[in-house]
Amino acid sequence: MPTEPTRRSPVSILLAAAMVVGLVLAPLAFPPQAPASATNAPVVPVYPRIVLTDPSTTTLGAFVKGPDGRPWYTPGRGLYSIGLGGVIVKHPYAGDATSTIHQLQRSPDGSLWFSNDYGNLLGHVTVDGTVHVYDLGDFEVINLTVTADGTAAGNGWFFAANGWGAAWVSPDGTITKVHFAASAADAITPNRLWPGPGNSIWSVPTAQSPWVLKGMFPDGHVVTAADPGQNIYLTNGPADKLSLTNQPDGRGTTLIEVDANGVETSPVPTTAHWIERTPTDTFYATGSAGSPTIIHKLSDPTFAATIPSNFLGMSGNCWQASTHTLWVSYGDGTQTTLFSVSDTGSVVPRLSDAIASGFGGCLDGPDGSLWSGYFTIRISPDDTKIETRYGTYGTTPIVTPDGLWYVAVGPVSTHGGLGYTPTEPVDVGQTYGADRYATAAAIATQSYPTTAPVVFIASGDNFPDALSAAPAAAKAGGPLLLTAANGLPASTATELKALSPSKVVLVGGTGALSAAVETRIKQIVPRASVVRTSGADRYATARAVVSSTFASAGTVWVAAGATFPDSLSAAAAAGSTGSPVVLVDGAATTIDAKTLDLIAALHPTSINVAGATGAVSAGIETQLRSIAPVTRYGGADRYATNVAIAQSVPHSVKAFVASGLLFPDALSGATWAASTHAPLYLSQRTCLPNPVLNSLVQGAPTSVTLLGGPGALNYNVAALGQC
Repeated sequence: MPTEPTRRSPVSILLAAAMVVGLVLAPLAFPPQAPASATNAPVVPVYPRIVLTDPSTTTLGAFVKGPDGRPWYTPGRGLYSIGLGGVIVKHPYAGDATSTIHQLQRSPDGSLWFSNDYGNLLGHVTVDGTVHVYDLGDFEVINLTVTADGTAAGNGWFFAANGWGAAWVSPDGTITKVHFAASAADAITPNRLWPGPGNSIWSVPTAQSPWVLKGMFPDGHVVTAADPGQNIYLTNGPADKLSLTNQPDGRGTTLIEVDANGVETSPVPTTAHWIERTPTDTFYATGSAGSPTIIHKLSDPTFAATIPSNFLGMSGNCWQASTHTLWVSYGDGTQTTLFSVSDTGSVVPRLSDAIASGFGGCLDGPDGSLWSGYFTIRISPDDTKIETRYGTYGTTPIVTPDGLWYVAVGPVSTHGGLGYTPTEPVDVGQTYGADRYATAAAIATQSYPTTAPVVFIASGDNFPDALSAAPAAAKAGGPLLLTAANGLPASTATELKALSPSKVVLVGGTGALSAAVETRIKQIVPRASVVRTSGADRYATARAVVSSTFASAGTVWVAAGATFPDSLSAAAAAGSTGSPVVLVDGAATTIDAKTLDLIAALHPTSINVAGATGAVSAGIETQLRSIAPVTRYGGADRYATNVAIAQSVPHSVKAFVASGLLFPDALSGATWAASTHAPLYLSQRTCLPNPVLNSLVQGAPTSVTLLGGPGALNYNVAALGQC
């Protein structure tokens, strides 16, 4: 168990929160307790991941980067984009209520093209975000692609004329349709469709054997090339040729270039192990078993980069444009190593890790970084830093300046849909003590590392008195410590002495904090003024705390005093803006006169109600409107309410997380959060509820502090794991 904190040795347990994604999360070993001489250990960087819970994101038909650089997608019917902060925007278009988007593709100019499920409509999202829809009449698009000049092209069925053909729609809306075959017997039935030179489209008809490559042109003629093989994929190449390899991701043992006349050439030797085509060059590898692998560059016959002979199997290769670096991963039978290959042919081993075996499928970040292996690896823009994120998150990643968006799949989440992880990690620490009193003392040490002018002390056995005390303590500029009813815990006594306040406020009557506790406090800080603020019940105590600390308030928060979750959320939000929390009997239909008079005496210009009508009745809200405009922050449960409250006030780049099931840790934590103008989020013991994690991550904090030990918030919460 953690030892009782001593001065300037906060009990801050920092968890090694390795994120095992796509695998069952195994229990992690917690690091040992920091020694008494420690001040603060480095926090653990965590890459949180979330899955959006908006209904439009649960079933995805397509997912691409849009003209604004943001993710665009369709759940079938409707066209949506995700703005900054995760805001989902729907983009209406003619027919969006009755037809389903079948394909969605990005044009070279950044615009988008889509077809509907019936195929006779083509939609175009221009670079300014305007959506146009074109009716192709009797032509049904089966496969859609986009040519080099931004023209949408597809081949399919002329259902009125009972034949096959192709259609082109240029960016200016000009429609060209060509009827190639009068019957299904002569149909060019494709298994893939690629853009080629001269606005042509190319495919491999599945009905023909041996396979042939056919190109279709807007003027009506068809070109046939020789059998390219069955596993062919589009890759980078000259603008006047169609470039294909016989392996995915632009790699393969054969490179085929086809010109507009169907003439094939292969500039790379057929002995190549793999091929990587960059926008300006071509790399390929040769070598035999037991000998080194030699990497060649097509533009420079003298270029030769050597991979040692003990590395036998290539896992993946990618080009980083920002540094002109080729990255390749090879295994030696026991582990996989990621190598960097420079422009001069220098080969340097950079990472030996099991995660390197998944290297490949790369995409460029907007900052020049390189993301690989479904973004389990990120290479910095200057290639000096390699970050690893364990496991496969999903498919179809899109990099934006604020992070990565992807289609969540597999055991990572049972929700499915769109996932997100920020570009930069979040530093996560965890602060706690041996018990609730030691945790409060550790929080006080962290938030007030030297001294404090005032200290509030409330019962740690029950929550009501401390709910109003937390924002009051933040307003007065001091922490909130907890005590047992009949005796001051040693951890509280130690922290109180170290803080050396000039004033101590006891919150609650002698039933909550006995006379013996008060006497002990006076002995510890004999020069401090010790005052007791209390009332006949929890509501009267709350009124006493508010009236003794706040002469006026621009905003007053009103929360239920019978339960703690909504009130805890309100305490942090209120404290961050210097506002009080007034407790009411939320089940009653009206507020008692004394509480109503107190609120009116504060002369607020606005009143915020914490919780839905099940927490604070509609009748109370009506009464409050006679004093000032009222805004209610409520949700379906305590976590949804917590998110609504946390988002109601501006906050810093810090965030705090406490248990939504246990109150003590969050009581003192609310004061710490308020003093740093940071949100306080509530969590389940083993995971962060979806709306909580979504709000936390999209708030882009640089650090998150967990309040409470692993019994309250376990290792998965420390890894910012989603429920």
